[in-house]
Amino acid sequence: MDSDTSDLDHTYGSIWMQHCELGSLDALIMRYKERKMYLQDEGFLWKVFWDISQALCYLWTGQDYKKIHDDAIQGRPVERMRGWNAIRHRDLKPANILMTWSSPLADDASSGYPTIVLCDFGCSVKSTDISLNNQAAEILAWVDLAFEPPESTYSERGDVYSLALILLCLAQMRQCPNMDVLDEECNPLGYSIYFQLELGSLFGECLEPDPSDRPEQEILPVVVWEGYQSWRSYNADSGKPLPKWAFE
Repeated sequence: MDSDTSDLDHTYGSIWMQHCELGSLDALIMRYKERKMYLQDEGFLWKVFWDISQALCYLWTGQDYKKIHDDAIQGRPVERMRGWNAIRHRDLKPANILMTWSSPLADDASSGYPTIVLCDFGCSVKSTDISLNNQAAEILAWVDLAFEPPESTYSERGDVYSLALILLCLAQMRQCPNMDVLDEECNPLGYSIYFQLELGSLFGECLEPDPSDRPEQEILPVVVWEGYQSWRSYNADSGKPLPKWAFE
């Protein structure tokens, strides 16, 4: 998640924002498209899945990075902080996922991949916004319908669905997901290279039409971590690094 902070005194207002020097996933996808190339393996997909699952868990529970990280690697769901006003991002798409080599977060799940950062909370809604002022919340609809979940805008697990669509875009190297390729009898990521069972299965769960069948934000880092570690266990490394031009 991004680390924006702000300050307001009687004279001036200031905002400090994290600098993500590698740009967005949308720009990365465009560079791959221009070369008609695809990811060499699943490593980067897992890294995006892992980092953003933690960001969504924070929005939902209010727990900090260390708590979420430690609970995930120990197989525990993350408990929501008492009194936390849960947040729905509601605008997940490749353009709102940034990358940086410089991050204050220590991440032992990382290999040669940058830290993945969630940004742009202009469409986000808190639980109290929905319960206390539904009319105002209705105005803040999803901006990009290509990444909108099939259910109500205010589904508790709509962001989980949209995260799966971002992974689909990365697998297909498309800026909008091609849902026509999804079929129960083929690879759920919809691309010709072979994706292992762990990623395909979890991806399918996140794309369930019924929100109640998707992983909850509290448990998502756990299941992503377990799948990621299983994949790493039968690979020689944590995934092939991306070419330098992917970030330029």
